[in-house]
Amino acid sequence: MAILSPTGSRQLTRSPTSGWGRFLQRSYEERQRKPDDLEAQEGQRPIAIHALENLAHSDSGIVMLRRLLREQLQRVEQGLDPINVIRDPSANTRIPTGAWNTILSPTEAAALPYSEDL
Repeated sequence: MAILSPTGSRQLTRSPTSGWGRFLQRSYEERQRKPDDLEAQEGQRPIAIHALENLAHSDSGIVMLRRLLREQLQRVEQGLDPINVIRDPSANTRIPTGAWNTILSPTEAAALPYSEDL
């Protein structure tokens, strides 16, 4: 199959086994033995069932995030504020970081006047 490049200057060729239709062209056994990214995406459910996951040690960040989200949802259910919600205007102040679009050395950053308008 020939496809025009985005600029229209030349034609790109695509293998008939690549693209959206190849999932059906491969046998079930081949898809099980050699899955690719498309099958990984298509094989997921619309809503993940976490009980079916096999998390590894390297997935500890996912576990921590889910635990944090559950704890914060429980706080909201109890009528409390979740983390990082500050309702007192006097306590709700910005922390100057000096890291907008410019990287400054600590000496250069200290020499600049702090402005609330940033």
